Amino acid sequence: RDSPELQERLSDIREQIVRHDLDAYIIQTADEHQSEEIRECDRRREFVSGFDGTAGKCVITREKAVLFTDGRYWTQALKQLSPQWELQKCDMVSWLSRLSS
Repeated sequence: RDSPELQERLSDIREQIVRHDLDAYIIQTADEHQSEEIRECDRRREFVSGFDGTAGKCVITREKAVLFTDGRYWTQALKQLSPQWELQKCDMVSWLSRLSS
């Protein structure tokens, strides 16, 4: 749940966010082909967050790491996410619009 590898991956992404002057980095569940079955090497969201549910998106900013998933996965996400991560129960677009205002 709170592994040094996951902490380092999150830190590495944040370094790139700063380096490239980005506001946020979004990681979806889907691979580049929108495949129904995601190969292990394409499980980017799981690689970064530790959450292995089949639905969800991550948004990483300089200060926050947030997972968005539907109600089917809230209990699982709370068990799998480290304390560095926040589970949001609203939709990602609404959250991002509040972030930019």
